[in-house]
Amino acid sequence: EVFYAKKIHLTNIDSKLFQDILSSVHSSGIKRVIASYVTLYPKVERRLDKYGFQLVDHPQSELKDFILKKMIPPAEKLGMELSTCVLPEITKKGCIDGNLLTELHPQKEPCSTVKDKTQRKSCHCTKSVDIGIWFPCYHNCFYCYGNPTFQS
Repeated sequence: EVFYAKKIHLTNIDSKLFQDILSSVHSSGIKRVIASYVTLYPKVERRLDKYGFQLVDHPQSELKDFILKKMIPPAEKLGMELSTCVLPEITKKGCIDGNLLTELHPQKEPCSTVKDKTQRKSCHCTKSVDIGIWFPCYHNCFYCYGNPTFQS
């Protein structure tokens, strides 16, 4: 059993971390960034608690303000597109974009553009198969909503 006397607080809002990630991906030639905020499912909350972490619960208005003022402008300054998933009033593209997948396919094979009904209500993702839900995931991210292979 892991025990921590003091919780480590994690946040979805971190300007320096975002700037560092943005600089890194930009230098790699990436032109599109997709951001979302975590939905804290009970099993994720238990797993975070077990390993001494607590997620800071920011109001959605604060998240939206952060995205609009601290994420989109620096991305645009670098010539990058920033999309948000689950915040429909900010952008209209999801993490899984059927139109983009069709465009990227070498033979332009059509991909479904039907909204994925198994995702959160405000999610813009098109129908897809999520690798973390139905079978064990070997990346072992303890904040994942899927099924990591380690015991949580």
